[in-house]
Amino acid sequence: MTDIASSCDRTRSSIGMIREIRDEVVFIIGGGILQIPFIDEVYKNGYIPVVFDINSNAPAFKKYPDDKIIKAVISTKAEEECLDFAVQVARKYKPVACATVGTDFSRTAARIASRLNLPGNPYDVALATTNKGIMRTKLSEKGIPQPVFCVVEDFNQFLESMRQMNRDHYVVKPADNMGARGVQLVNKEVSKEELRKIFEIALQYSTDKKVIVEEYIKSYELSADALVVDKKVYITGIADRFILNPPNFIELGHLMPSVLPADLIVAASDVFIRAIEALGITQGAAKGDIRVRYENDSNGKKVARAYIGEVASRLSGGFMSAYTYPYATGINLMKLMLDVALGKKDIKVKQRWNFYSCELGLVSKKDGVLKRVENIYDALCVPYIKNIFILREENEKVVKTCNNVSKLGNVISQAPMAGLAVKYCKKALSMLKPIYK
Repeated sequence: MTDIASSCDRTRSSIGMIREIRDEVVFIIGGGILQIPFIDEVYKNGYIPVVFDINSNAPAFKKYPDDKIIKAVISTKAEEECLDFAVQVARKYKPVACATVGTDFSRTAARIASRLNLPGNPYDVALATTNKGIMRTKLSEKGIPQPVFCVVEDFNQFLESMRQMNRDHYVVKPADNMGARGVQLVNKEVSKEELRKIFEIALQYSTDKKVIVEEYIKSYELSADALVVDKKVYITGIADRFILNPPNFIELGHLMPSVLPADLIVAASDVFIRAIEALGITQGAAKGDIRVRYENDSNGKKVARAYIGEVASRLSGGFMSAYTYPYATGINLMKLMLDVALGKKDIKVKQRWNFYSCELGLVSKKDGVLKRVENIYDALCVPYIKNIFILREENEKVVKTCNNVSKLGNVISQAPMAGLAVKYCKKALSMLKPIYK
């Protein structure tokens, strides 16, 4: 992984590392590029980061030497192993917080926080916000607007659920996974043979071997982040999502903040808060994917409506919470997340400026071995470009991008107007040229 950042970013980073050292640890689930800003915040505030990641060459492990952080080379999915390691660390150091940012391993964080009596949500809340089948059921029980859905375990149930729903289009997804893995848009005219393939792909990616089939709601899509302190919800940012490449659902990028009309944003905010409450998220963070559109009410009047795509009990990934949101607002969300994880009550979300920030992903158009990505430094010189991340190593085997975790890299911009942020982010992205062997 290569992080190409501007010189001013590097200067700020080095200055920020001047810190008061404490004998207290913060457990962090994940040591990838999306977790580094949070790890940096923990470190510069004097705490010892305890970072869990199965990859011994994870970006955080490369950045920090062994005497600066405690490295736990353990799968973040292995809840018991992570818990055992945390308990061992707690015998030597004082644990003060546990969190994850941009991963789908809230369950691991909840196990550790519960065992060590740290602030956070109960395990059942973490389960409901990582397993989409449980999430959909709980939201349905509370009357939260969402797509009509069925959770199925075999192909016959799958076919029957589609027959009962009787829609033109459906979304098929694993009940328990993230990053749009195994998610596909399905037309009702698809053959039975093709439907079987689609079902098997979703089942393959589902860790609990259940599949969700739900109606497809044609609409705008938004991403939202929130902090939650003693049940009080602070929505921190709402961005427009750029979803491309049907039948797969690949988030090419996003624009922070959203440029949709205010009534659609209000509708999204309202349903997001209701979903957070319905799922029992009382302390920590929440991330929501929300669909919004205009519909006619019973009197024929056009009204803004919002539907929950999903809600997770963590901050978003995709470079939103750690990069585009701070670039757009001047708010250090990682510091606020740390304060919430520490159990602090006085949280102030105060915007310092009004900019726009766009993130776009570099996709691989084929399978192969990536030799290099050319023109990185030229692309970084494009106006308003803040960061270029190349996520793959030279000579690494890559696949054609079919979900959100198989991209080659990302470009991030910051500009005074939305059009400029998108225009120049697209320009820089177009200059990047993957070279394959």
